[in-house]
Amino acid sequence: MVSSISQIVVAVLGIGGTLASALLTQRSANRARDRELEHARRLQADEREYATR
Repeated sequence: MVSSISQIVVAVLGIGGTLASALLTQRSANRARDRELEHARRLQADEREYATR
């Protein structure tokens, strides 16, 4: 009985870890994309400012 419960706990933890890693990877990719977009926006703003001078 105890071994079957421990097997279930290990399986649930394994599945939870797998799902969590996928979510963390996606979150990290979204942050990187947001940083790239912000950098591009800053460059465009700087170019516009330079052009108006």
